[in-house]
Amino acid sequence: MRRLSVRIIIAVFTFVVGVAAFGVWGLPLFQSRLPEKKPCSYASPEHLISKSEAVEMAECFVAAQGYTMHPPTEDKTKWQFELLGSGSTPEEVFKLRHNMLEDQAYGIKCDSRGKDWNVVFRYNLEDEKFDKFSPEWRERLKIVGRVVTMNERGEYIEIMHEDFPFEEFQKVEEIVP
Repeated sequence: MRRLSVRIIIAVFTFVVGVAAFGVWGLPLFQSRLPEKKPCSYASPEHLISKSEAVEMAECFVAAQGYTMHPPTEDKTKWQFELLGSGSTPEEVFKLRHNMLEDQAYGIKCDSRGKDWNVVFRYNLEDEKFDKFSPEWRERLKIVGRVVTMNERGEYIEIMHEDFPFEEFQKVEEIVP
């Protein structure tokens, strides 16, 4: 019995040292590989938002919803699920979404009424999930993207299910803040 107690103590001690070592050396190393995630505000401003504000809100939204390399927000009340999306559990949905889109928006435009913002994102074709697509489909995904919409105050933000051609959008890099 005494030998068993000594082995248990050694095992617990080894475990604690391993966890502490990972916390000191491993976790910071792992976290340093991800680009820093911008803090997102879901509070809608009291004014009409500019193009650059719409882009920033859309970039935060796609990251918080798990479409980029970052994990989704931990606040479950902020999660949005697409009506036509895949996956039957949040874990499945976020696994399918993970790294689907690039972090940075590609373009922006106003809708046909001139009120709502539409911000388009490129697919992250470097992600292995796209390797199984046919070459023709991959070529198509180079000229279309997913669109995040919101009203002129940054409210009612959501991602559209269908793809939109990039040619309809002003490139984000052309926007002067």
